[in-house]
Order: sequence, then C-alpha cells, then structure tokens
Amino acid sequence: MASMSMRKVVSPRNIASAFVSPTVNQSLGVLLRHAQGESFRSPQSLQRSPCLSPFVAQTVSKDRSPIVAKQTSTILKKGKTVRKLPWSDGGEVLGVHALRPIDTLESFDECRHACPSADTPDRAEMLKKFKQKNNGILLGKGSFGSVVEALYKGKVVAVKIVQPTTASIRQIRNELNGLKLQHPNIVSMLKVVLPYDDIAGVVIMEKICGYTLQKLLDHGLLKDQPSKRIRYTMQLSCALKYCHDHGVLHLDMKPQNVIVENCSDSCKLCDFGCSSPIGAERPYLQGTVGYAAPEVLQGFKPTTAADVYSLGITMWQLISGISPYKGHREHTVIYKVVTDEYRPEVPTASYPQDEKYLLLIQKCWLQQPQCRPSIDQVLEELELTRCL
Repeated sequence: MASMSMRKVVSPRNIASAFVSPTVNQSLGVLLRHAQGESFRSPQSLQRSPCLSPFVAQTVSKDRSPIVAKQTSTILKKGKTVRKLPWSDGGEVLGVHALRPIDTLESFDECRHACPSADTPDRAEMLKKFKQKNNGILLGKGSFGSVVEALYKGKVVAVKIVQPTTASIRQIRNELNGLKLQHPNIVSMLKVVLPYDDIAGVVIMEKICGYTLQKLLDHGLLKDQPSKRIRYTMQLSCALKYCHDHGVLHLDMKPQNVIVENCSDSCKLCDFGCSSPIGAERPYLQGTVGYAAPEVLQGFKPTTAADVYSLGITMWQLISGISPYKGHREHTVIYKVVTDEYRPEVPTASYPQDEKYLLLIQKCWLQQPQCRPSIDQVLEELELTRCL
C-alpha cells in the first residue's frame, strides 16, 4: 500500500554526511515515502460480510457515525446498478501471473459480484467509462491512482488505474519484478499494462476480502494475542523467503502493505512498487521512512538483509501496537537511524513467548546487514518461539 511522497527531508546540514551517494542526496527528498497520513474506508461495511472472522469482527461496531452510514448506503446502492464495461487487453501480454496490490487501500471489505467487466481490447474506452457515474465500485484512491472492483475472465478482481506520470511508471516497472511470484501469503496479480502516451496504465490483481494489518493494529486487535502475532510473523517471513528464493527483494515491508484475509485470518504481502531484483543497482531511493534499513537510506545496493530489517521493525509494531518513530520528523529519523543506530524503544515482555520474540526483533534490526539473521534463521527462531 503506497504512501504519501516525502519531499525535501534532507534539510538539516548535518544529515548530508550520512549519505554516500550524490545521486541519493539529490533524489532522497523526492522518492522516499512517508508511512503516515493515509485515509481509508471504514470497516463499517464488514458487518454484512458472510466470511468475517470473529477476530476482525471486533472492530465493526466501533464506527457508527452518520457520515459512514450514509457513505455505506450510497456504495451499496451504486453496487446494484453498475454495468459491465469493456476492458483493454491492448495486445500486451506481460506475463500470466504477477502481483500488484493496492497502494493506499486499507480494506478489500466487500465481496460483491455486480461489477464491470475488464475483458475487451479497448483500454481507452474502458478507462473513460470507468470514470462515469455508477460504473464500478470504488475501492480506494491513492497518490498513484484509483482502484475499482471489476470482473476479469469470470473472476472478481481489483483493478488499479495508474496515471501516466514518471513516478507511477517507475513503480509499475518495479512491480513487474513480482510477475513470477505465486504464494499463499502474497497477493497475486493477473495482468499489468504499462502507461503510455497520455493513457493510464492498468493493474489487475487478486481481490482480497479483508483489512490491512495496519488497520488491525490501529484498532488494538493484536493486543494480548501472542500466538496470533507469531503466526502472522511466520506468514510474512514465508512470503519474504519465497521472494528471496525467486530473486526478488520487496524493500517495503510494513503493516500497510499486508492484507489480513477475513475468511482464513492469514496475511498476504502486497505492494511491490519498491521491489528490486537481488543484486541490481538502484539509481534512486524508494522506501518508507521508519522501515527502510540504514544501508538503503545511505544508498548502498540492498540485499536480503534489508527486508529482514524491515521485518524486524514490523515485528516491533506488532508487539507494541504503535507506528515506529511516531511524532518524529522524517529527516530526524533518517539521520539518527543512519548515524546513531537509533531504534524504537523495546517494550517489556508480557507473555512467555515475548522474550524470544523481542530478542529476535533486535537481531533483525542490527545496524550492519551482515550481522542480521537470514530469513531462514528468522523462521527457525519463530518456530522455537511458537513452541513455548
């Protein structure tokens, strides 16, 4: 799930020395993304979901505002009147599988089937009709475009319409790194068509009924849930291991980029917009402040250890329930993480499993990448922790 752009974060004079590359210094303020400030739909509509798990259902009754009720009613009415629409194949077959999740969408929270079709050769016509009233169920909006529900080859999917900007094109090209990935803990992508000229690009992906992990944390639904916390961490570690085994670095692991499916109560990693082939040089910086590894912030070539670092920060958030470095300015976080080995405060263990879990977190976010455990070692440690 994409975040707001963070611009001009390297304003203090003393931060310049923390970065080794002039290219990084020049591009950092444009390409690093901030984790905060995203706005999403309410979980109110999940009251109607027949596959809602008891765990997620705890959050439904918390938002009963008249505004949310009115919006939900409007969405339902539109859902009954949507028409089937054409979709562009565009003659471009980039692969039979891919993954591209939603940038800023907090929830795929309605499993509706009255939605437009995405199966015709005229992409421009499809995009035009999608903008018309009552055409498609809007799932979310973000800095890179909007996401609507549609039918593709008889399946309900999420279609992301991406505007043809330089940043959006770069992000979609990064997502192509995940074309070969098919795993139970990774959101699958069905088709990608890159933007060209003035015509928007389109990403067709698996539609998941569920919430982002960030939303569950915001509602306190992992508090006093040590077993569930470990299970979620193991699922995310399995997703990263699969990525690494297939030569892909995710480089943006965070709760906003994880969907928890209602029916199975399992995690699915999404958003490969910052991904990179293992060993590839990166002439620009992308990531999320607070989750990116120190070597990534400095402009070094990322390795699998960068994903392990981000996993460690995510694990800390699962046990603490709060976002890392909340209330700090981005440039301050970057400088302190790179130069002072600054990390979030480690909470006190409350359960028998917590002590080993917290120790693993501190191993994952060590300053030197070669000192961090591999993702296989992380899985081994989690298995031992789970058995306590």
